[in-house]
Amino acid sequence: MKKGFIIGIGLFLLIISILFDKQIVNFVVSHRINSLNSIIHFISFMGSAFSVIVLTTVLFVSDKESRKYIPVLWLTLVLVLGLVTILKYLVARPRPLVPVLEINNNHAFPSGHAAAVFAPLVLIDKLFPKIKWLWLAIGILILFSRMYLGAHFMSDVISGALIGYISGILILRVTKINF
Repeated sequence: MKKGFIIGIGLFLLIISILFDKQIVNFVVSHRINSLNSIIHFISFMGSAFSVIVLTTVLFVSDKESRKYIPVLWLTLVLVLGLVTILKYLVARPRPLVPVLEINNNHAFPSGHAAAVFAPLVLIDKLFPKIKWLWLAIGILILFSRMYLGAHFMSDVISGALIGYISGILILRVTKINF
């Protein structure tokens, strides 16, 4: 997976989303399908910090060679989620003013779910190349779910994904892990 290409697409989508944030979230919310709500809630739950930590840890434990990277995985997730929490309070962006399907008591920017699911993508790309595209597809579904539930604008989820992904790259460089 070409890191520069992914970051470039993310930045392009971020610019588009900043220009059309309200229109995009209103469109998504106005096209909700009630029979999908419970599925979308489940997809969103899969992007929670708890779920990502559990799923990635189980994945890394399942492969003997990948077990040694668990501390780097956890460091990446803890640092990214700490950064997201700090940014949420510094930016203090309100949630979209749409009918919500999920109650959120904190600020919207950036999306912690998006950051959590994209932070381990660099490690997954290197250690589990057969599932990297599946992880990316699930990540995109999680981003969509956060808008569908009325929890985030598109720029919140794109920013969270970029923060998670770029942080994953930087932490691998700082820890000097080469594959």
